[in-house]
Parts: sequence; C-alpha cells; structure tokens
Amino acid sequence: MVLVAPGLNNQPVALQPLIEALNAHGYDCVSVRLLFGRRLSSDEIAREWVSAIADAYAAARARYPDGSIHSVAYSLGALTTLMFLQETPAASLERLFLIAPPLALRRSARLVRYLTPLRGLGLALPSLAPRSIRERAFTTLADYHAMLTLARKLNEVSLADNVRRARVGCIVGLKDEFVDAAGVGEWIQRHDLDWTLRILDKKLTGSGPRHLLLSERSMGREGWQILTGEMIAHLSRDRR
Repeated sequence: MVLVAPGLNNQPVALQPLIEALNAHGYDCVSVRLLFGRRLSSDEIAREWVSAIADAYAAARARYPDGSIHSVAYSLGALTTLMFLQETPAASLERLFLIAPPLALRRSARLVRYLTPLRGLGLALPSLAPRSIRERAFTTLADYHAMLTLARKLNEVSLADNVRRARVGCIVGLKDEFVDAAGVGEWIQRHDLDWTLRILDKKLTGSGPRHLLLSERSMGREGWQILTGEMIAHLSRDRR
C-alpha cells in the first residue's frame, strides 16, 4: 500500500501518472486530498493537511493491519508526510519516496516569505502549474505560509525515531525553480540521515517549470523513466 500525497495547489489528478506507474507494479494506492484556498489561519491550514495524511494512513492501516505502508509524496506532500510522522510516534511508514521536497528553498523562492505577512488580506500569487492539474489559478499567501511553517518546524525539531527509521529516497531537479537541490542534501546531512538523494540534471526535468516532476509530459521521457524507475526500485527493495 502506498500513500500518494500532492503538492501545493494540486488537484488529485496531478498524481495520476505516479499512481498508474505504482499500480503497474502491483501497488495499491491511496491518493491524499489536501484542501487549498481556505479562509483559515496558516496554523489551521497546516494542521488540516497533516490530518489528511493521518486519515489516509488510518484507512490504509485498517485495510492492511499487518502489511507495509509506504509513501510517495511530492513537494508540499513530502513536508506534510514528514510532519505527520514527526507528530505521530506510533505511525510507521516503511519506505518514503520524496519528490522535490521543499526542505531547502532557492533564494528567489524565499522571497515569498516576505510577502506572507500580507496573507490576512486574502492575497495570492499566480500558480505555475498547468491548468489541468492545479486546484486554483492562484495560490494564497496563507497556503504558502502554512507550507513554510511546516518546513521551518521540520528544520528546528529533533527528528522523531519513526522519521529516522523510515528508509527514504529523494529526487530533486538541479534547476528546480523552488527547491534548492544542494540545500536538500545539506539538510539531510545536518540531520544525520541515511537518505538517498538523486539530483536530476536540467536536461532530465523538461523545458517547462522544473519543479513539476509529475509526469512524462512535464519531464520528458528520459527524466520520467529515471524518476519512476528509482521510485519503484526504492519501494520494492526487500519487498515481501
């Protein structure tokens, strides 16, 4: 069983190519739905996202009480999944495959942080995601602030044992507009984690927004084959 968690302002359909690749290799999947554009405080938004992971995990555990539960999580979904584990000591995800996790941001992306004090005005920024996979044309500053809050908390805490026990693979694009690939590597080292990190060269992440590591259409054939190949290999290692 694999919990598949989306990125910021993504519709569930954005995850379908990943789910189809997992299904083709015999994995049953639960697609996590995160809500965006809510008129809530950033802390409430973040708590709702973590609760969505918790609900999906509980449903998966009820169906597979003795089986392994894994996670494939993209962008915001990676932060939310890690925070769920951090806050739920009894939870156990055996293997995690994190795609473009925003554990470290590029300098240009960090500028969003300076705009977030305006979130109470209901302001939003245009979404870079294609219309076919985004929930809304604009991403609210409140949603951005909630995501940045999750990243900050994960950077400040001592990581829980169940986070450390999970076997984790990460993949990030070298020229990702949002995530700093080198910074992710430094984050992993700083927390003394035995995670595998693969950095994709810019030619393997498509000609469009390079944060969108979600499909062959957005990445190109070669990059997509590498991503899905590494995802399946990571989840299937020592598979029972």
